[in-house]
Amino acid sequence: MIARLLATVFTEPRRRLAQAAGRIRRALRYEAHAYWRSRPINPHAVLYEAFNGSGLLCKPEALFRQLRITPDQAHLRHN
Repeated sequence: MIARLLATVFTEPRRRLAQAAGRIRRALRYEAHAYWRSRPINPHAVLYEAFNGSGLLCKPEALFRQLRITPDQAHLRHN
C-alpha cells in the first residue's frame, strides 16, 4: 500500500521533469538552427546535397572530384 502511494506521488513530478527536459532540448535545437541560419555563408564554400541529404553520390561526387583536381579551384572549401 505504501509502495503504491509512493509510486503515485513520485511518478507525476518525474513525468513533468521529463517533459520539461524534452522542451528544453527542443528549444536548444531550434536556437542552434536559428543561429547557423543567420550566419553568412563563406563565399569560398561549396555546399553539396544529393538524395535529400543522404550522401554525396552521383553527380555531386563527380563535381567534387573535378573541383579537387582543378588547380584554379584550390581555394574552394568543400562542406
